[in-house]
Amino acid sequence: MLYLMVSIMPHLGYDQEREAHHQLSIKSLHTLEGMPPEMVHRPEGTKDWLFMFYYDPCDVWLKGKPHRLEPNTLVIWEPNTEHNMGNPEKRWRHSWFFATGSAIKPSMNQAGLECETAYTLHKRSDTELFFQDIYNEIATHHQANERIIVQLFDIWLQRVARDIAEPETHDNRLLEL
Repeated sequence: MLYLMVSIMPHLGYDQEREAHHQLSIKSLHTLEGMPPEMVHRPEGTKDWLFMFYYDPCDVWLKGKPHRLEPNTLVIWEPNTEHNMGNPEKRWRHSWFFATGSAIKPSMNQAGLECETAYTLHKRSDTELFFQDIYNEIATHHQANERIIVQLFDIWLQRVARDIAEPETHDNRLLEL
């Protein structure tokens, strides 16, 4: 399994004044981050969108109510929304990224995804692939291509929406090959 962590601002030529003009600026990304048994609480959230994928069971407050998340669950927080998450009894792992930009809300709307909603996914491979593709775009080029990043983001959200809507199925035609 691939473990990635990158602060993306330098790779995108991060400039706070230009930030408002970005369609999608992924500011930091971390995969398979291991956390000690603890709760993380940010009463005011952050100024960025937070996309978090949980590999392990966690306690999370969503829309002011506590929830116990199953493994392979995605949660999205809007800027300035309280974050209260973790597992006070066991170590837990998650992948996450912070982002800003005008493409986020329309892409989520098109995929039918809402903030502060727990989406348990049947396949985590689409999410892991997205994190790897974003990392590769940013880390292997002097200047990341924002259009590619936006398209990867759109594709990922559409795959998440499909995963939620359809139970995992196997196409028997592939088994016949």
